[in-house]
Amino acid sequence: MLTDRPAAEEPQVFTSGDFQYIVLPDGTAEITDYTGNAPAPVVPDTLDGRRVTRIGVHAFEGRSLTAVTLPDSLTAIGAGAFEGCKRLAGITIPEGVTVIGDSAFFDCDDLTHVLLPDSVTAIGDAAFAACSSLAAVILPRHLTAIGDYLFYMSGLVSVTLPDDVKTIGDHAFAMCGHGGLASLSLPDGLTAIGDDAFAGSIRLTGVTIPDSVTTVGTNPFSDCYQLARICVSPDHPALAVADGVLYSRADGRLVCCPCALPAGRCVIPPGIRAIGANAFSGCRSLTAVIIPDSVTALGDWAFQGCSRLTHITLPDSVTAIGRGAFSGCASLAGVTLPRGLARIPDNMFFECERLAAVTIPEGVTAIGDLAFHGCSSLTGVTLPHSLTAIGGWAFRSCHSLAALTIPAGVTVIEVDAFHDCPALTLTVTPGSCAEDYFRRNHLKYTCPDANDWLND
Repeated sequence: MLTDRPAAEEPQVFTSGDFQYIVLPDGTAEITDYTGNAPAPVVPDTLDGRRVTRIGVHAFEGRSLTAVTLPDSLTAIGAGAFEGCKRLAGITIPEGVTVIGDSAFFDCDDLTHVLLPDSVTAIGDAAFAACSSLAAVILPRHLTAIGDYLFYMSGLVSVTLPDDVKTIGDHAFAMCGHGGLASLSLPDGLTAIGDDAFAGSIRLTGVTIPDSVTTVGTNPFSDCYQLARICVSPDHPALAVADGVLYSRADGRLVCCPCALPAGRCVIPPGIRAIGANAFSGCRSLTAVIIPDSVTALGDWAFQGCSRLTHITLPDSVTAIGRGAFSGCASLAGVTLPRGLARIPDNMFFECERLAAVTIPEGVTAIGDLAFHGCSSLTGVTLPHSLTAIGGWAFRSCHSLAALTIPAGVTVIEVDAFHDCPALTLTVTPGSCAEDYFRRNHLKYTCPDANDWLND
């Protein structure tokens, strides 16, 4: 039988000078708040005779510090401890600190140098994210995991990964300023690389992935515009490279087509089952891709920003397409969709400015939000009888679209689905949901064999 437990008592907070603290079970002190206004405070090693071992969660968050001196007694820095200290220029972490919490120095804009001792064995997610002035860092020798978003959107251009590192988290080095990492050496013993780990490292030209890596997430090198070479050994147990393109053996997935791969045409080998999320993202030189009928799925943003891709044929084996799959493909003029598709996902053809005509196959029941937003050259769309729902802003700013017939089975039309389509007149079934929607929203429509126009 379950019984109610009394709520844990909040620890008593003590004040000593400009610091508030609590007493930990071992009798040492954890600083919970700094109430002073000194630009360069010195944290004492004792408060009221108790040794200071921890900087607590958000203890200095948002303060106007330019510097801070931490005591040698310290063993841990809590989550968000110095988050948003935008003027903090540098920090020396004392030897003896073993843990730095999530977002500990997040958004410290002026932080240019960090000294991390080898005693540190764990650094939390996003600990140095958005530190836009932090260009280089030496990581502790015994660090085994690089957390998610650890240096995301920092100024990092140089980093040495310790030999003990086994995992690199999602977005760990993504979108770093100043072009991101220019070179990258992955240690032997590394086992996992997370989603988009190095995305946006636009100066990176090549990378070698060691045989120890068994897991690779969503394209770790998306939008690395100068990346021309990914190397793995022929005997790599988990990965393979064919014609310069990286594949995962375990799940038959195309992981990454390097953005600067010299050939403009990619032929995917038979047997590949999926094109992973972001796999071709930012491949500006890609002009054509041949997809075998073994492929059943395209991941989110798979071909995003492939600005020279002009046409694509998706085999009927494809039954699932992720959101934004062809978003920003500015030269895409034509596409052949598979017959087994059930849904046009959100953002699928977002701002495909040259897309002229699309036939959506029977079996598709829904068109997602922003699916054709900004397709300014689109003149013809054939909607299937199976369609029941049209998402918000689905055809927004399709300036050339003059006529569209809405099937009688459509029962859901979301907000502004046809906003900013000045030339468009819609044909609807009398008494249908679509007719009611267009009448209420003052859109031009007509019913077959009837003089039933509504002009705005």
